[in-house]
Amino acid sequence: MSFITFVVALAVRATWLLVYQRPADGVFSDMAGYVARAQALLQGQDDETCFPPGAHWFYGAQLALWGPDGLGAMGWVHVVLGASLAPLSALLARRVSGTVAAAAVVGGLVAIWHPLVTFGGYFSSELPFAVALLASVLGWVRWLQTGRGAVVPGVAMGLAYLIRPTALLAFVLLFVWSCLRGLGSRRGRFTVLAPVLLAILLGAARYHDRTGRWGLISDNGAVASFFAWTDYLGLQATPPPGAPVPVQRGFHPPSRNTRDFLPDYTYTGLRCDPTPLLAERDRVIAASSATTLAARVLRNVTSLFAGNPLWPERTRATEGFRQALQTQWPWVVTAALLPLSCLGLVCHLLSFRSPRPSKRRTARTTVAVCLLSAVLAAAAYTGEVRYRVPYDPLLLVFAVYGVGCVVRCLRELRGGEPGAPSA
Repeated sequence: MSFITFVVALAVRATWLLVYQRPADGVFSDMAGYVARAQALLQGQDDETCFPPGAHWFYGAQLALWGPDGLGAMGWVHVVLGASLAPLSALLARRVSGTVAAAAVVGGLVAIWHPLVTFGGYFSSELPFAVALLASVLGWVRWLQTGRGAVVPGVAMGLAYLIRPTALLAFVLLFVWSCLRGLGSRRGRFTVLAPVLLAILLGAARYHDRTGRWGLISDNGAVASFFAWTDYLGLQATPPPGAPVPVQRGFHPPSRNTRDFLPDYTYTGLRCDPTPLLAERDRVIAASSATTLAARVLRNVTSLFAGNPLWPERTRATEGFRQALQTQWPWVVTAALLPLSCLGLVCHLLSFRSPRPSKRRTARTTVAVCLLSAVLAAAAYTGEVRYRVPYDPLLLVFAVYGVGCVVRCLRELRGGEPGAPSA
């Protein structure tokens, strides 16, 4: 089953690459930044601290392998990497739901899931992060269910952290939960923890070496936090005299796609300089009421699902079938994925009525904790639809589980027995 879903996903992504979007044709904005940083890495320059280094390290390694003109070959790496999401999702669904049918449905949906397919056409962080995150979740579930392979979730989560540091929140929640519940052995927990600690130390050492400041990995967290707690439309940073880039730099998140915000916040300094950004953020928070702050949190979370078209695909999907997919797929998310995922979560919570421990319930809790981390990260660091997309396979796992619970309950009711969600 996993092989079949991989082949389908491979065919879909190869078609997308050949017909709609070659990554080499989409080197603009953030994608141009990733490619430029990867190229600079090959020249011995790796000084950028505005963004985490994991993604451009990943692309730099590919450029070293394929050569400076290897963007086309890198696109095919994307095809294979994106296709791997389907069998990984199928394996996770099998461990969560316990049925081949659930695995087949989840794997098939991930194989054709439009938002995940589109990111295969861009050199961005979403695709490698999605693979690392899903591999880590599957590794966590397998380790907690069997006691084997503890190194897999640790290594995968460490890689996910280097690409997108919000993965650290998922790791902390999962690690604390497993310790409180006494899940896994002490040796296994250390094996999971060690690669993540190594990734954190590597990121912190690199950041301190480049900036002279102490921090975790990059300054992008300050930018995201600034937008999460203020109402500015964007940023305009004028580098100080003598800076390498003596021009004004602007930054406007795709989620700020209306004029219902304040004008850009303008300051003198580098674009991601945390000092003025965090100072202005703190000033705004202090001047805001509790109701206003709560409204901003709600805005940040809902932005994961609505209010901003999927970027960067929205810049290319301007006509035909591609535009139709871009326009209609948000309805699939809001009308089907979200309600069914919530149904699955409710069924999971109802399964706790049974005091008996269950490996499948442990697997579902692992997935739920990771989804919770995405919501908490959005609340604190702002949200966009593209930030949710790497978590879509997890939402699909819960959605299919919820449908399966309803089907089982209906069958049991027809047989004259009361139905209940499976533990």
